[in-house]
Amino acid sequence: MFTVPDGSAESFTNEIGWIGCNLEYAPAQWAGARARAASLGIRVIPWIRLCHIEAGENFETIKQRLSLLMSTATAWGDKIIIPNYEVEAETYNPASVADYLYGFADWDGETGWSTLAWLPNDVDFSPISSRKDPALLQIFPKDNQWQYNYDVIQQKMGDCVYHARVDKGFNYVGVTYQTYDHISPLVYDTHDYAHSVFTGNLIGHGEWDRWFT
Repeated sequence: MFTVPDGSAESFTNEIGWIGCNLEYAPAQWAGARARAASLGIRVIPWIRLCHIEAGENFETIKQRLSLLMSTATAWGDKIIIPNYEVEAETYNPASVADYLYGFADWDGETGWSTLAWLPNDVDFSPISSRKDPALLQIFPKDNQWQYNYDVIQQKMGDCVYHARVDKGFNYVGVTYQTYDHISPLVYDTHDYAHSVFTGNLIGHGEWDRWFT
């Protein structure tokens, strides 16, 4: 998942199956990354954070950003989106978001939800998990204040995945590994677990195989 169209988004190699492009930037600014992805047969998925409540954003923002995701995915010719849906789920619950996305907007493409590692206990995710939408848990040791240690991260990630599957009903659960803060891929299970990375901008050309093989 790339955050900024700064040229680093053209460094990826064909070890990966898809790239995510942040729509905080205009879709046209991702033309270079999209061209490289097309040359390698890699899917391109638009993503965006749905709402920053602390900045005064609200449900109107969520609707606008979902609409932007849908229109961009359709224009890019691959109807799949990744809404980044974090603590705002406690204020604007999955039922209201799903009602807009699948009801009013009548989205008929694929949706993957980028979420906190531990889904909030008091939030009912069934309006999206019951649709078989996947959750992509943010395994960000720095943000979660976990030790940069393989065994610690594996244990805590396992707890988060179990919680998402068993308690919150997500049939498919993937993970997104933190790359920032100079963290090494050696602290993650990069061989056996389906994963993405955040942010891909920090992975240099020639380093992708350390994260995806």
